[in-house]
Amino acid sequence: MADKVGGILATVKDLITRTKGLNEIFKEVKRYGKNDSGASTTVITDLEFAGYGDDFFNQGHFAHILVNANSKGNAPEGEVRKITDYTSNTGVIICDAFTANVETDDVYEVLTWAEAIAVVCSKGKLYSASAFGTGTPEYSNLLSHANANTFGAWVQVIADIGDAAWLASLSLVSASNGSSIYALECGIGAGAAEVAFARFTGNMYAFSDVGHTLPMIYTFPYPIYIPNGTRFAIQISDSVANANAYRIGTSWYRDT
Repeated sequence: MADKVGGILATVKDLITRTKGLNEIFKEVKRYGKNDSGASTTVITDLEFAGYGDDFFNQGHFAHILVNANSKGNAPEGEVRKITDYTSNTGVIICDAFTANVETDDVYEVLTWAEAIAVVCSKGKLYSASAFGTGTPEYSNLLSHANANTFGAWVQVIADIGDAAWLASLSLVSASNGSSIYALECGIGAGAAEVAFARFTGNMYAFSDVGHTLPMIYTFPYPIYIPNGTRFAIQISDSVANANAYRIGTSWYRDT
């Protein structure tokens, strides 16, 4: 018994030591910097950001441009983009494209995923598929498959998301006014090569006395980041052996 207890204590001490070591590493990670030189929509170079190991910031980190040094208040100031690559020995950060060049002495910060969401939601605007003021309700028509519990074709909702955006919510209503259990998938990618990244299920209930169904609204606990230039599509299946019609609407946060 004494040997077992001793072994457990040794393991706990080792975990504590490792945790302290990680904490020391993360306390030393820089958060703010300046672009040393060059002008690019996708590249930030900062030698003071060197040394963390290749790809250190690749997963779940974002670059936020705080100050446009030679044109304060103008793009890319205020924009947030996902970091896609990091080279340790040069301090080079590659991002999804900003709407304008990051230039010499522009000030930036590196954000975690949760921090990026907070910045975008507080500074950005909530759109439908396009900008404000169009006046026309925006929705896409979907069809389920003629066979029950089989997905219909992917339907393009947005051909090109343009600047990076964050999917905030979906609204779905049956245009067939019938009850069904359904599955809805969101995907990105070229036609016939879509990759699903989110799936939702629900029960569409028809009120026979008034002849309509209630819309289903999904507001995500955290908006979902969609990179620049991405094609966004949706497919649906339901429990009815019939090609039923649905309508889908989307809302997005943007920082531009």
